[in-house]
Amino acid sequence: MELEHQLEILTNQQPTILNQSRQQQIKIELQQVWQREEQYWAQRSRINWLQWGDRNTKFFHATTLQRRQRNQINILRDAHQQWVRDPGQIKDMTTNYFSQLYTTSGPRPYDQILEQCP
Repeated sequence: MELEHQLEILTNQQPTILNQSRQQQIKIELQQVWQREEQYWAQRSRINWLQWGDRNTKFFHATTLQRRQRNQINILRDAHQQWVRDPGQIKDMTTNYFSQLYTTSGPRPYDQILEQCP
């Protein structure tokens, strides 16, 4: 891409205020180009889904399977930094993690926090 090439050239040159300003400008332009490209592909995927997704087709089933596989957790690292692949152990790990996350460990000193509020 032309903007990336320009940015690379400016990055390799002697840093000046003009170069730094142009680098910032190019980075902003690149960000805008990437956003437009991302929007384009998002719209394309919606068009494909609208065109093929509601029918009972290979496309629909392949998309559903792909999403299901992408949303699965197949491996986790435990507290001892060991990789766990067993689905039962993964289930237990996640249950324990969220149970500990959402339980209190005793009284909280809310008075100190409330004193800081105006």
